[in-house]
Amino acid sequence: TRMSTNLAVATSMLLWIKVLAFLKNTTMDLATFVAVMIDRIAQDLSTFLIFFLVIILMFASAFYLYLGPRTRSDFGFHDDGEPTEYTTFPKTMLSLYLLGFVGEFDWKTFDTGSLRALICLFIFIVVIVLLNVLIAIVGKSYEEARDNNAGRWPQSANDNGYGGDSLRTVTNTART
Repeated sequence: TRMSTNLAVATSMLLWIKVLAFLKNTTMDLATFVAVMIDRIAQDLSTFLIFFLVIILMFASAFYLYLGPRTRSDFGFHDDGEPTEYTTFPKTMLSLYLLGFVGEFDWKTFDTGSLRALICLFIFIVVIVLLNVLIAIVGKSYEEARDNNAGRWPQSANDNGYGGDSLRTVTNTART
Protein backbone atom coordinates (compact mmCIF):
# COMPACT_ATOMS: atom_id res chain seq x y z
CA THR A 1 0.00 0.00 0.00
CA ARG A 2 0.97 3.64 -0.27
CA MET A 3 1.39 4.04 3.50
CA SER A 4 3.89 1.18 3.76
CA THR A 5 5.85 2.57 0.80
CA ASN A 6 6.02 5.99 2.46
CA LEU A 7 7.20 4.42 5.72
CA ALA A 8 9.83 2.37 3.90
CA VAL A 9 11.15 5.47 2.15
CA ALA A 10 11.28 7.45 5.41
CA THR A 11 13.00 4.56 7.22
CA SER A 12 15.55 4.18 4.45
CA MET A 13 16.45 7.87 4.54
CA LEU A 14 16.73 7.86 8.33
CA LEU A 15 19.02 4.84 8.20
CA TRP A 16 21.34 6.62 5.75
CA ILE A 17 21.43 9.62 8.10
CA LYS A 18 22.43 7.20 10.87
CA VAL A 19 25.23 5.88 8.63
CA LEU A 20 26.48 9.47 8.22
CA ALA A 21 26.39 9.91 12.00
CA PHE A 22 28.55 6.80 12.34
CA LEU A 23 30.96 7.76 9.55
CA LYS A 24 31.58 11.23 10.93
CA ASN A 25 33.82 9.64 13.57
CA THR A 26 36.29 8.31 11.03
CA THR A 27 37.97 11.55 9.90
CA MET A 28 37.95 15.17 10.92
CA ASP A 29 36.95 16.29 7.42
CA LEU A 30 33.89 14.06 7.41
CA ALA A 31 33.00 15.07 10.97
CA THR A 32 33.24 18.73 9.99
CA PHE A 33 31.23 18.18 6.85
CA VAL A 34 28.39 16.44 8.71
CA ALA A 35 28.40 19.06 11.47
CA VAL A 36 28.39 21.85 8.90
CA MET A 37 25.51 20.36 6.93
CA ILE A 38 23.30 20.05 9.94
CA ASP A 39 24.17 23.08 12.02
CA ARG A 40 26.19 25.86 10.47
CA ILE A 41 24.92 25.88 6.89
CA ALA A 42 21.27 25.64 7.98
CA GLN A 43 21.71 28.72 10.16
CA ASP A 44 23.57 30.68 7.50
CA LEU A 45 21.14 29.72 4.75
CA SER A 46 17.97 30.76 6.58
CA THR A 47 18.21 34.39 5.45
CA PHE A 48 19.17 33.35 1.91
CA LEU A 49 16.25 30.93 1.64
CA ILE A 50 13.76 33.60 2.71
CA PHE A 51 15.18 35.98 0.11
CA PHE A 52 15.17 33.22 -2.53
CA LEU A 53 11.53 32.39 -1.75
CA VAL A 54 10.53 36.04 -2.18
CA ILE A 55 12.33 36.20 -5.55
CA ILE A 56 10.63 32.98 -6.71
CA LEU A 57 7.23 34.30 -5.57
CA MET A 58 7.84 37.61 -7.36
CA PHE A 59 8.71 35.95 -10.67
CA ALA A 60 6.04 33.25 -10.26
CA SER A 61 3.33 35.87 -9.94
CA ALA A 62 4.63 37.71 -13.01
CA PHE A 63 4.85 34.54 -15.14
CA TYR A 64 1.47 33.33 -13.91
CA LEU A 65 -0.14 36.62 -14.91
CA TYR A 66 1.47 36.42 -18.33
CA LEU A 67 1.09 32.70 -19.03
CA GLY A 68 -1.48 31.29 -16.59
CA PRO A 69 -4.71 31.53 -18.56
CA ARG A 70 -3.16 30.38 -21.86
CA THR A 71 -3.70 27.03 -23.52
CA ARG A 72 -1.34 25.04 -25.73
CA SER A 73 -3.18 26.21 -28.83
CA ASP A 74 -2.11 29.78 -28.03
CA PHE A 75 1.48 28.68 -28.62
CA GLY A 76 0.72 26.97 -31.95
CA PHE A 77 1.04 23.46 -30.50
CA HIS A 78 -1.48 20.69 -30.98
CA ASP A 79 -3.83 21.09 -28.06
CA ASP A 80 -4.03 17.71 -26.40
CA GLY A 81 -5.90 18.98 -23.38
CA GLU A 82 -2.77 18.94 -21.19
CA PRO A 83 -2.35 22.01 -19.05
CA THR A 84 0.81 24.00 -19.56
CA GLU A 85 3.47 24.43 -16.86
CA TYR A 86 2.03 27.84 -15.93
CA THR A 87 -1.71 27.16 -15.59
CA THR A 88 -1.69 27.16 -11.78
CA PHE A 89 0.42 29.15 -9.37
CA PRO A 90 2.05 26.08 -7.72
CA LYS A 91 2.98 24.68 -11.15
CA THR A 92 4.44 28.06 -12.06
CA MET A 93 6.58 28.05 -8.90
CA LEU A 94 7.76 24.50 -9.58
CA SER A 95 8.58 25.39 -13.19
CA LEU A 96 10.62 28.40 -12.07
CA TYR A 97 12.42 26.33 -9.45
CA LEU A 98 13.34 23.74 -12.09
CA LEU A 99 14.34 26.49 -14.48
CA GLY A 100 16.62 28.06 -11.87
CA PHE A 101 18.36 24.89 -10.70
CA VAL A 102 18.10 22.53 -13.66
CA GLY A 103 17.69 24.94 -16.57
CA GLU A 104 14.57 23.17 -17.83
CA PHE A 105 12.29 25.37 -19.93
CA ASP A 106 10.83 25.69 -23.42
CA TRP A 107 11.93 28.87 -25.19
CA LYS A 108 8.82 28.75 -27.43
CA THR A 109 6.65 29.38 -24.38
CA PHE A 110 8.12 32.86 -24.07
CA ASP A 111 6.84 34.22 -27.37
CA THR A 112 6.72 37.97 -26.73
CA GLY A 113 9.49 40.45 -26.12
CA SER A 114 8.33 41.22 -22.60
CA LEU A 115 8.25 37.53 -21.67
CA ARG A 116 11.72 36.99 -23.10
CA ALA A 117 13.03 40.00 -21.18
CA LEU A 118 11.42 38.67 -18.01
CA ILE A 119 12.90 35.19 -18.44
CA CYS A 120 16.35 36.68 -19.13
CA LEU A 121 16.05 38.79 -15.97
CA PHE A 122 15.01 35.71 -13.98
CA ILE A 123 17.91 33.67 -15.32
CA PHE A 124 20.36 36.46 -14.55
CA ILE A 125 19.11 37.04 -10.99
CA VAL A 126 18.54 33.43 -9.96
CA VAL A 127 21.03 31.40 -11.93
CA ILE A 128 23.95 33.79 -12.10
CA VAL A 129 23.65 35.95 -8.98
CA LEU A 130 21.76 33.92 -6.36
CA LEU A 131 23.35 30.55 -7.07
CA ASN A 132 26.81 32.13 -6.79
CA VAL A 133 25.77 33.72 -3.50
CA LEU A 134 24.56 30.29 -2.35
CA ILE A 135 27.93 28.73 -3.24
CA ALA A 136 29.77 31.51 -1.39
CA ILE A 137 27.61 31.10 1.76
CA VAL A 138 28.08 27.34 1.85
CA GLY A 139 31.82 27.63 1.21
CA LYS A 140 32.28 30.25 3.93
CA SER A 141 30.25 28.22 6.43
CA TYR A 142 32.27 25.10 5.70
CA GLU A 143 35.60 26.91 6.07
CA GLU A 144 34.56 28.50 9.37
CA ALA A 145 33.29 25.20 10.77
CA ARG A 146 36.43 23.36 9.69
CA ASP A 147 38.61 25.99 11.37
CA ASN A 148 36.50 25.92 14.55
CA ASN A 149 36.37 22.11 14.75
CA ALA A 150 40.07 21.47 14.08
CA GLY A 151 41.02 21.34 17.77
CA ARG A 152 37.81 19.73 19.02
CA TRP A 153 37.48 16.72 16.73
CA PRO A 154 39.12 13.97 18.82
CA GLN A 155 37.07 14.98 21.86
CA SER A 156 33.76 15.00 19.95
CA ALA A 157 34.55 11.62 18.36
CA ASN A 158 35.16 10.16 21.84
CA ASP A 159 31.84 11.48 23.16
CA ASN A 160 29.57 9.86 20.55
CA GLY A 161 29.94 6.24 21.60
CA TYR A 162 30.94 4.89 18.17
CA GLY A 163 34.39 3.77 19.18
CA GLY A 164 36.02 7.18 19.15
CA ASP A 165 38.96 6.03 21.31
CA SER A 166 40.07 3.36 18.86
CA LEU A 167 39.60 5.64 15.86
CA ARG A 168 41.53 8.44 17.54
CA THR A 169 44.35 6.05 18.46
CA VAL A 170 44.59 4.74 14.89
CA THR A 171 44.53 8.27 13.49
CA ASN A 172 47.17 9.56 15.92
CA THR A 173 49.40 6.53 15.27
CA ALA A 174 49.15 7.08 11.51
CA ARG A 175 50.11 10.77 11.85
CA THR A 176 53.30 10.06 13.86
